[in-house]
Amino acid sequence: MKNVLIIASELDDRLALISQLKGKYMIESRSQIPRSVNELRDIEFDGIILSVRRRDESLDFCRKIMSSSLNVWVCIIDLEHKIQNPEEVLEKYGLLGYWGDSLSNEFSPFVARCSLGDVIIHKRESRLQRFLGILSTKRRKT
Repeated sequence: MKNVLIIASELDDRLALISQLKGKYMIESRSQIPRSVNELRDIEFDGIILSVRRRDESLDFCRKIMSSSLNVWVCIIDLEHKIQNPEEVLEKYGLLGYWGDSLSNEFSPFVARCSLGDVIIHKRESRLQRFLGILSTKRRKT
């Protein structure tokens, strides 16, 4: 079973993330982004799931993780859509995942794929895209 570190400042976010992953991963959670990567050296984990509330602080932490000697994967959870260009952020910081939608039963497979090294971006569909999707699945009665 893989070990995951969840960092989310909001209690509701932490609880939601834990409930999505419990039973599938060993979970450690923190409410604050560590000031230094050295604070994480005593924890055994394979990956980090970081909930973005303060964009600059979160991305600075990602930069520190990726430039450190820690061999971990990192996913960003952006429930408030603070990151406008997830493709660039993943490439620039070497992250494996971006989740920009409400948590659903698709989240656990997303984390599993990231833990295997897949680069994944899961964005919320726009209202127009959802509407068109609904229209295309409805059957007309004639």
